[in-house]
Amino acid sequence: MARKKDDGETATGAGNGTNGGNGGGASGTAELVAARALLIGTTPIRIDPMDEEKILRITGKLDEEKPPTKCKLDELRAWLTERARKNLDAACRADGRYGLPPRYLREALISAGTGVKTGRMSKLSTATKSQVPSLIKIADTFLSFPRNCQTWALDIDHGHGQTGDFAAIFRARFDRWAIRPTLVFDPHRIAEATVRELVKLAGQNVGLGGHRPDRKGDGGMFEIGGWELLKEVPVLTGAVDVATLAAELKDEAEWTAPAAG
Repeated sequence: MARKKDDGETATGAGNGTNGGNGGGASGTAELVAARALLIGTTPIRIDPMDEEKILRITGKLDEEKPPTKCKLDELRAWLTERARKNLDAACRADGRYGLPPRYLREALISAGTGVKTGRMSKLSTATKSQVPSLIKIADTFLSFPRNCQTWALDIDHGHGQTGDFAAIFRARFDRWAIRPTLVFDPHRIAEATVRELVKLAGQNVGLGGHRPDRKGDGGMFEIGGWELLKEVPVLTGAVDVATLAAELKDEAEWTAPAAG
């Protein structure tokens, strides 16, 4: 059952057993709340994802794929478009839909934390550290764009490298986009109103993808189009069931017997 706070904010009561509870049970886990936010893109988002192959090439200092030499402009555009498609399919596509890995939003929330305080605590983020990852979890493993936001185009821009040399920038651009993340948090550690303010500032001041506001651009900005507290808190991917694991580890053999194999 929801309870009303002094500032008009609501928070749920008991959790769902796996992530929730009143803190006094066998697992000792805190009471958690899940909020589903509808985030509507207000400016185009530009994506140049780092898929596994690209990371390995940079790590190994391997030559990147290069366009054919002395080709016509339309051939070059087609080659770059296919390269952008390949990168998108490798890192930003799941279940047949384009979207974003959760780290895009997580990093934006961390950056936005420099402008948000919670209670009497210091700011949620500084230049060297952040409390955001420990206070707010993104339950989704992938943030899909809706069906009517799957069209993209090749975005061609330019910039300057570290040496000041001209550098061409090619990215996939979605003019229409939206995501619907589920944010899980403990309302006794961070208020729902603070979480919402953090998301709002991330959309206004930080943005997602390339050429965003915190990189001196205007891309990837968004506004909150909807906010809903869920009745059940989803199980977080990779979450450890402390009570179950603790029961297993009470067996002395787990600590003294030789490892299997």
